[in-house]
Amino acid sequence: MLQNVPMRPRVRFLIAIALLSLECSTVAEESNPVGMVWITGGTFTMGSEMPGSKGNEQPAHKVTVDGFWIDEHAVTNAEFRKFVDATGYKTTAERPVD
Repeated sequence: MLQNVPMRPRVRFLIAIALLSLECSTVAEESNPVGMVWITGGTFTMGSEMPGSKGNEQPAHKVTVDGFWIDEHAVTNAEFRKFVDATGYKTTAERPVD
């Protein structure tokens, strides 16, 4: 569907994810984690063969994503801080290089 649309690969990827998010599952309402929505998995073309595309965007290839739960709203800085304080999580930038 999106293969013939002339656009940057990252935009194509975001559109694919948005389209996947429109297909909410019919999972029983009571099994839904609070504040989360189910994203149905699917297959899309990632990358580009278009002139001007970057080397790390090539080659275009099919990718299949499993279904997954995602927060209904973006995580705020305050919520992330609470998570870090509770778990001791370190971001990639905070970890030593191995």
